[in-house]
Amino acid sequence: MIFKLILCGVIIAGFGYMGHLMGEKQKDRLRQLSSFSDGLTMLEFNIKHMNYPIAKALESASENCAGVVKKIFYETGTHLQKDYGSNPGEIFDKKIEENKNLLCLSSDEIGILKSFSKTLSEGDIDTEIKNIEAVKTRLDSAQSDATEEVNKKAKATKSISLLAGVFIVILLL
Repeated sequence: MIFKLILCGVIIAGFGYMGHLMGEKQKDRLRQLSSFSDGLTMLEFNIKHMNYPIAKALESASENCAGVVKKIFYETGTHLQKDYGSNPGEIFDKKIEENKNLLCLSSDEIGILKSFSKTLSEGDIDTEIKNIEAVKTRLDSAQSDATEEVNKKAKATKSISLLAGVFIVILLL
């Protein structure tokens, strides 16, 4: 009997932990959106105030990012520094595609980044700054929408997982 109770406790705890992990995965989306926004802010600063070329600006902006977002900014910048003739937008888009499986973003949010890649380095500094500001505004809006959605999903995921564990325990008893 004590063995059954211990097993039931382990099952409930296991399902609760799985729910917690799945909820944290949802929060990675918010972290990535925030990291892209931080990277774009730094990119804007590097272009506007530091007068860095786009390759150095992207590489330097990667320092303000985390995880896969840092990788995208850094690899885009280093690729452009090695191959001066490359189109920055195409390389940024390529790096997003290469890392798509690591991104926890929705297709709409990836679309925002892809629209940015189409305008990256297409014009003078003022146009570049306006494009970056427009994308940051769209990402901030997407982030506020995602915050609401993620909080609901994370709570629901945790609750459903815990309930599934309780249901299994009831079936076993």
